[in-house]
Amino acid sequence: MWAIALLGKQSEILDKPDDLDTVLKEKVNDLEKNPGAVSPAWTQYRVVAKEAEFWQAVESMPG
Repeated sequence: MWAIALLGKQSEILDKPDDLDTVLKEKVNDLEKNPGAVSPAWTQYRVVAKEAEFWQAVESMPG
């Protein structure tokens, strides 16, 4: 879905999960009105993870 590429907020913390849904719906509507907003040179990939590993920082660790 190209609308996700237009969000531009990959590194920002979400206050609420619903925030992503709201902004994504807005971008989908924008793309329906202006499909030329996405370059035809863009390539879309789908990545399916078989597993995920999460790390948590601990303030007491040096580093």
